Amino acid sequence: MVAPGRISTKTGLGSEFWELEREILYLLLSELLIDVAFLGVADGAAYLAAGSVDISVVNSTVAAWAKIHAGELVRGIVDNTRRDLADGIARWIDTNGSLPELIEWVQTSFDFGEGRGRMIAVTEVTRAYAHGNIEAWKNSGAVKGKRWLTANDDLVCEFCGPLNGMKVGLHDAFVNEETGTQYNSPPAHPNCRCAVYPVVIMPESDESGE
Repeated sequence: MVAPGRISTKTGLGSEFWELEREILYLLLSELLIDVAFLGVADGAAYLAAGSVDISVVNSTVAAWAKIHAGELVRGIVDNTRRDLADGIARWIDTNGSLPELIEWVQTSFDFGEGRGRMIAVTEVTRAYAHGNIEAWKNSGAVKGKRWLTANDDLVCEFCGPLNGMKVGLHDAFVNEETGTQYNSPPAHPNCRCAVYPVVIMPESDESGE
């Protein structure tokens, strides 16, 4: 007899299945994000005078952030997958679909595939790297601001284009004046290729009360 609550009433898949999915994704993503955040710290420190950043302290900070962010990201991915699967099964039942049709739909709809996997990797690597940069600059005490730079090619999008070259205080957000959207750092959207650079001396017109 199955214990109450152990089987999803919408998908028929036990909670153990979804917990295993979370654990596998978490291990993969947390290790990736920690490695990239550490790289962001090292590269961020490389812009500054030697010894101005306590790498060990910042690495500890960004590792904790990476674990929390990976957990949030995994919950979102798994919860969305679980909901989409339940909705799809409900539609399959309503239309009296065949079992082969259901199997094909699940295989094509819930395999990450190269495109979706690459999108998640590129987006989250960009986020972790920028986070490492900024944490290193905060630790140094020498960096007053940050500057947004795009890839500066024909693929730059409407979200990132207006941000190119913008300088703000280190603790402030970049604001797309056309949309009003705020970003602490890249990515501004999935597959974003932008980066941030340190600003040691902020012009008076760019000062943000720091």
